Amino acid sequence: MPTLYETLGIPKSAKPEQIKRAYRILVKRFHPDIFPTGSATQFEADVRIRQINAAYGVLSNPEK
Repeated sequence: MPTLYETLGIPKSAKPEQIKRAYRILVKRFHPDIFPTGSATQFEADVRIRQINAAYGVLSNPEK
């Protein structure tokens, strides 16, 4: 299972700006709405976007 940093493709020393930039790039790339409805690719993108959102939710909040 990848770490939160690996999920976003950033180093552990990433600054908040780098975290946000990586998040936005990945959201655009894996957003389920850009894939055909009901396809396996859309399902995979949905799973991946959930992982990305979870990683960003933790890494973007200094209290977590």
